[in-house]
Amino acid sequence: MEAAEARAALARRDAVQGVGRRAHAQWYGRYLLGFLLYTLLLLGAAAAARTEPAVGVTLNAVGAVLGIAAMGYAGTRPVVTRDFRRFHAVFSLGWTALYVAAVVVGSVWSGGAPAAWWWASFVVLGAWSGGAALLARRARGRR
Repeated sequence: MEAAEARAALARRDAVQGVGRRAHAQWYGRYLLGFLLYTLLLLGAAAAARTEPAVGVTLNAVGAVLGIAAMGYAGTRPVVTRDFRRFHAVFSLGWTALYVAAVVVGSVWSGGAPAAWWWASFVVLGAWSGGAALLARRARGRR
């Protein structure tokens, strides 16, 4: 293979990988936004019903297990982008730790009053939104 052919082959490979990354980022960004809306719905319902934070956390945990199971299955397919498994694990585990810390600390510190844990959860959800926004930016082809 000559140098020109090798450069052309590498350019084609880079183009295909770029298209795959953008498509994957769009899909994953939609997943993040959907999960964010689901979480906000649960938190809003828990606050409106003046329930204990454990109710919202339990329902959210069930949704998280189902979502992570679906994402785990998707992450084992051979068509995912190269860094997806690591990115998803770091993003999900980091966000989950922040979210649980906000709800638990807010619940213990305030004696279960929704005013503390609900707003702390909103702040942590901002990190989730930021991640979704970064993925949307990546999907448009910017780094």
